[in-house]
Amino acid sequence: MQNPLELLPQKTKEVLIRPLVIRASIARGNPACFADEQAVLICERLGLQNDWLEPGPTRLEIHQVMARTLWYDEQIRELLKNWPDLVVVNLGAALDTRFYRVDNGRLRWYDIDLPDVIHLRKSVLPSDERKIQIGLSVFDEAWPARIDYEEPAQVVFLADHLFCYHTEANVVKL
Repeated sequence: MQNPLELLPQKTKEVLIRPLVIRASIARGNPACFADEQAVLICERLGLQNDWLEPGPTRLEIHQVMARTLWYDEQIRELLKNWPDLVVVNLGAALDTRFYRVDNGRLRWYDIDLPDVIHLRKSVLPSDERKIQIGLSVFDEAWPARIDYEEPAQVVFLADHLFCYHTEANVVKL
């Protein structure tokens, strides 16, 4: 079976893989501090090890990835206390595994990313009826109509590590 990463452009691979491998490395090295079973499993399925990151991540990059990861995880967990039926729209989902870390059994999650990225996600992550994957650009005007919710207040948008890859003019359009 062909590794699905081989079908992606090199720049796309780097954007997807660096945060994933960092999270998996921390989860493997210190699972009591940070658990991310899905990141570890994805790396195993795709044959990714720490040496895939060339150049290797700096301490600053590791701290940035982990600080964002832990902060966003905590924000979602706090929101779930008041909104157990929260709807999260994850813009530029990449190989994010947050759904599996914060899921309360009622959370609904939408991952929005380019079709080839969603195809990769579907090939390496377990499916869940409450986790919908939409293969469209975050700038495509069609995806918002596919988000199902009862009250606007229960919808949260995540854009972890998305905006740094786009111009300010494009970000403002979102």
